Amino acid sequence: MKLIVTADDFAITFAGADGVIHAATYGCLTETGLFSNSPAAEYGVKRLLSECPDFCLGQDINLVTGRPLSDPERIPSLVDEEGNFRKSGYHRMLDKTNPNHIPYEEAYIETEAQILKFIDLVGKKPAYLNGHSYGCENTHKAFKDLAVKYEIPVLSEVLAKCNIPGGMDTAPWNAVTTMDANGKWDFSPATQLDRDPLKFFTEGKLEYLNKALEEDGIAHIHTHTGFVDRDLVRLSSFNLIRMMEADFVTSSELNNWIKENNVELISVRDLL
Repeated sequence: MKLIVTADDFAITFAGADGVIHAATYGCLTETGLFSNSPAAEYGVKRLLSECPDFCLGQDINLVTGRPLSDPERIPSLVDEEGNFRKSGYHRMLDKTNPNHIPYEEAYIETEAQILKFIDLVGKKPAYLNGHSYGCENTHKAFKDLAVKYEIPVLSEVLAKCNIPGGMDTAPWNAVTTMDANGKWDFSPATQLDRDPLKFFTEGKLEYLNKALEEDGIAHIHTHTGFVDRDLVRLSSFNLIRMMEADFVTSSELNNWIKENNVELISVRDLL
């Protein structure tokens, strides 16, 4: 059996970057996607290249968290009055009346700016491209067009071609169906704490891992591994689960299971 372990949102904050590097060093994490628009991006990249130079570094295109890299005046549908990205909940509310409200040109401008920033920081193209949190038809088209332009694999497409189910979260977030009046999903502290990924694993609720083991196939664990700081709580309601997933990825339970079953850890680079 082969196993890919992904962490989204690398360097969303400084603590978020530290959590990923900790999991790459002491756990079974095999790849992560950089938030190149984050103030912590340069810090995270320098640490990762220094401490884990061969680690698989992809890119998460982020249109809803923090500040953009392009001029806010060129992307008015994506930003608020202060030039910060409008959050996912805002866009989900607009979806009810206009599901394709972000112009293609604006999504293209910011997506390309983030790709170019990645290349500037890392010195090469991302190993893969991945989306983040919210998207519509126009943002997806811009994303795909730029993946072709820069010849960068799309993570979801690579997994699909290899018949690996995408989005295999450690704690099944697709079971969270409650959304408030502002378009936000129920990621309350109680909800997050109730979805302890290590507990899901030890209780055998991550059935796809055992299925892949039985079939000698490939499984994908999708996480948002990271540590939590004040900036993360300010930026994202999806916060406590990140440190719980960091614990899971570095846990003796998961890593002993990997060794005992001769599971080979791989990244999307190996699939290519």
